[in-house]
Amino acid sequence: MANALTPGAAETPAPAGGDEARRERFWRTLCERAVFVFALICMVFVLMAPQDRHLIPGRLALCLAPTAATALVAALQSRFPASWLLWTLRYFACLFFLPFFFRLTGQIAPLFPLGHFDDAIMAVDGLLLGDPRASLRFQEIWPHPLFGEFMCLAYLAYYLFLPFCGIVLVLTRLRRNPGPSADVAWYAACCALAYMLHYLAFFLFPVAGPAFHLAGGVARDPGYAASALHHFVVSAGDVPGGGFPSSHVSIALLHVFIAARFRRRGLCALAAAVTAAICAATVYTQAHYVADAMGGLASGALVWLLLAGIERARARRAPAEGQSAPSSPP
Repeated sequence: MANALTPGAAETPAPAGGDEARRERFWRTLCERAVFVFALICMVFVLMAPQDRHLIPGRLALCLAPTAATALVAALQSRFPASWLLWTLRYFACLFFLPFFFRLTGQIAPLFPLGHFDDAIMAVDGLLLGDPRASLRFQEIWPHPLFGEFMCLAYLAYYLFLPFCGIVLVLTRLRRNPGPSADVAWYAACCALAYMLHYLAFFLFPVAGPAFHLAGGVARDPGYAASALHHFVVSAGDVPGGGFPSSHVSIALLHVFIAARFRRRGLCALAAAVTAAICAATVYTQAHYVADAMGGLASGALVWLLLAGIERARARRAPAEGQSAPSSPP
């Protein structure tokens, strides 16, 4: 088993041959370039927004932090090319900064005031369920602490999807075979692109959500320990503006497709069940309107179709690229 940091050219991993090497380079490069473009867009939004102008320098620096971190790790890889730890950081460095970008969507309003579209989403709830305030009724109908505890557990399960799948991929791909991995590069790109597309939607279509727009803030839900933990997490990290579509539901559904792609039937079934529970929990805890949750299912499917389309386009180009130029190490 290779060490986390292993200097020396003798330990340099041989790159995957043929299409696997091209696929790894494609998804890694796509992810890194997309993160950089997203950072530039966020920097423009920071400069446009009237809120907290004194924080602009720090926010601009943090926008570029994912690209800078990736460049630093790439430089270290020239000295430690066989380090599974550095390859892990190379693929996932951009994801470590997602909390900053999420909070940024609720801290600045470059185009519309935060919560600007809540009434429109409530109107959709009215069309779907006959009650614009239907997102508040779920908890009123089922206030039992045991049910509330289950809903809070389901909501918290969302935070385990990415770490769990990331750790599994690192242990089964990078730790066993230190070096470039097409599967890990693809997974990191999937998650990064999905989150960035949702955050752009939050900037352009700010929906505060029922807790902020209707209930006056985040309150503790019925339940016990999970309810207390959920309230702590949401109170510390949630911000108004990231309501539609629900990224919780979308990312959960995306992992159902990811598990199916890796042919993990048991994991796919478990992810589908958890996704259904998260869909209900986001409404029960008043984090989202019903239309937000439905929008999350739609956006998760659309993101998957986009990623599948990119993969098909890459696969069609790969044979021509393989004939025109020999494969080279990443």
